[in-house]
Amino acid sequence: MKRVFALPLLVAMGALSSCVDTPDSPEESEDVGEAREALVTDCPYLNPALPEGAPLVNPVDYHRELVITDLNVIDNPCRTTWTLGGACVGTRGVWTFGTLMTRMAGAVPPVQFVADWVHSFEVANMVNGFPVPARPGIAAAIVDPWLIASGCPSGTSVLACPTLDLKKAPFRLLGIINRSDLSGPGFGATQHGQTRFVFGATANGDPLAGPALPFTVIFEYDNPSLGVGRTDLQWVGDYHILTDPAAVGALGSPAYLTKLQSITDPITSPGAEPGKPNFGSTIATLRTNEIAFGGPVWKMREYQLKSTGAGINAFRLRLDPLNQTPDDSLNSTAALDGFLLANSAAGGSTALNDFTFTLPVPGFQGGESSAPLPGPTPFWDRLATPLTPLERHHFGFDTCNGCHRVETNTPFVHLAPRNPAAPTVLSPFLSTSTVPGAGGLPAFVQNVADPAPTGAVFQYNEPWRRVCEQTRIFKGFPNPWTRGHGGH
Repeated sequence: MKRVFALPLLVAMGALSSCVDTPDSPEESEDVGEAREALVTDCPYLNPALPEGAPLVNPVDYHRELVITDLNVIDNPCRTTWTLGGACVGTRGVWTFGTLMTRMAGAVPPVQFVADWVHSFEVANMVNGFPVPARPGIAAAIVDPWLIASGCPSGTSVLACPTLDLKKAPFRLLGIINRSDLSGPGFGATQHGQTRFVFGATANGDPLAGPALPFTVIFEYDNPSLGVGRTDLQWVGDYHILTDPAAVGALGSPAYLTKLQSITDPITSPGAEPGKPNFGSTIATLRTNEIAFGGPVWKMREYQLKSTGAGINAFRLRLDPLNQTPDDSLNSTAALDGFLLANSAAGGSTALNDFTFTLPVPGFQGGESSAPLPGPTPFWDRLATPLTPLERHHFGFDTCNGCHRVETNTPFVHLAPRNPAAPTVLSPFLSTSTVPGAGGLPAFVQNVADPAPTGAVFQYNEPWRRVCEQTRIFKGFPNPWTRGHGGH
C-alpha cells in the first residue's frame, strides 16, 4: 500500500467551486489507501526529508517536459507549417496534422486514409449496439472550406476529392504532451507511457490564419520499444533533458526544438513498433472533442486502427467504444445501477472508492458521449443505489465526459483551440501550480464542488501528480505511485 495525502471532502453550506489555486492546509490528515482521485499526492520523490526525495540537479519542469505549449514550439514555422522551404531541411511540417496522418496511414494512400476518417462524421454509425448519429455540420465547418482550398468543389463528400491537400488540413497544433505517468508495471500499464499531439481546428480551411473552431483532435501514441527493448527510464531521460538549459538552452530554442523532435520522430514514424498495424505505427487512439458541428452540447469520440480486410498494413481509423464511459442513454438507469452497486460499499466492494473498477464494454460503452449529459442529470448519477459522494464522483471522473466537464470544473477541453499566434489555454485541472509545499505536498490545490450537489468539495493538483511520476521514473523507481487517468 502506498501513502497518499487524502484531503477530506470539504462540506460547507453554500460552498462554491473554484478555479483559483488555494494554499494547502497543513492541518489535513494523512490516510493510507489506493483511492488516488480527489486526493492530492503526498509524493515521497518530491519530499526532501526522505532519501528518495533528494532534489534533482534539474527538477522536473512541467512546461518544458510534460505539457509543452510554448509558442516557440507550437508555432515553430518549420515544424508546424509548410510555409518555409530550404531553411527547414529535416524539420519541415513534422509536427503537422497532415504529416502525422501520413505516417499513420500505412499502405493506404494518405488522402484516402484521412478522407475516410472525416467521412465517419458525415454518416450515421453503430458502435457496440449503440447508435452514433451523423454530424452533418462538419460539411460547412471543415469539409467545404478544405475542399475549396484543395481545388475541389464544395458541397460534395470528402471522399470525392482525390486532391485533398493534407498540407492545408485545417488544424493548428495546441501542445505536445508527455504522459510518462501512464507507464510502469503497476496498475495494469503495459506501455512505456504515451506521447500526445493535440490539435485545434481552424475555420475557413486555413491552418495559418483561420480563427479557432471548437473542435480538437488528440493523437495518442504509445511510446515504443523501438525493437530494442527501450525502457520507461530511457524515454523519461530523453524528455527530462528538455529541462536542462545547459543541454538544450531556453524553452523553444533551436537546440530545444531539435531535441524534442529527436524524441517525437521515432514515436510517430512508421516502423516504431515492428508487428503493429500500418508498418508498425504506435498510434493507440485518436480522440475528438467538438461542438463545432452542431450544439448545444460537446460530443466526444475515439478511433483506433482496425482491419478492413485489406491486410495488417492497410488498417483504417474506425470508431471504438469510449473507454470507461457508458452510452449517454444509461445515465441513472437500472442497468448502470447494477454495475454501481456491485462496485460500491453498499454492495460490499471498495472498487469505486479505491478507483479499481473497470466498466464492461458489452452493454455499456457507446461510440459517442455528450457533455453535459442530456439527462436526467448533466452528470453521471445513480438511480437508486446508495453511493457516497466520493464513489459517485470517482465513477463520473473516470468517464470521458465527466473528466472533461463537471467532475473537474473544466469547460470541456483541457487544451483549448486557439487563434493565430495566441497561446494555448489550459484547463484549471491542468494548470494548477506545481510550487512545492510542506514535505511531498504541493502548495496549491484546485477545488471542485461536487456537481451532484452534496456540498462536498474535491481537491486536485494534477500537474503535481505528473511531476511526481516523472521524477520517480527518472530516479529509477519502476512502480507507479499513483494511478494515471485520461486527462489531456
